[in-house]
Amino acid sequence: MAAALAAAKAELPVATASKTFGVPRITLRNKLKGISPEICNMAPSTILSTEEVLRIVTWLADIAKAGFPVTKQGLVDTVAKLIKDLERKTPFCDGIPGKKWFKAFLKRHPNISLKTYVKSLRVIVESLLKTIYVTGLKKFPFT
Repeated sequence: MAAALAAAKAELPVATASKTFGVPRITLRNKLKGISPEICNMAPSTILSTEEVLRIVTWLADIAKAGFPVTKQGLVDTVAKLIKDLERKTPFCDGIPGKKWFKAFLKRHPNISLKTYVKSLRVIVESLLKTIYVTGLKKFPFT
């Protein structure tokens, strides 16, 4: 869209620019005449700011590196608490993000996945089992 607008502003006919860039001719004309805004975000506004989401992503990565996996419920509860502390109005039922928000969050942040957390949990359990096997059950601190 931006390339088509730039080309049309640079004296390229609107019909030619629309065909070249695959943009509807009427949409391009309306944006040039100011009838509709040049930049239009069709998605609803986000509940959390970019900085807040970055803090959550960093926290998830740090906690996973430390060997403490965060479950879906743990993430949702953390976000719900953050929203409650910030006193924000949300479309969430009772202020708690749902399945759709969680799936969209994972889709927006592909570096975070439940597989990473399951892997972290597996590493913890394996090291715990090795400790039990090597030191013997009687020396294990929880018995």
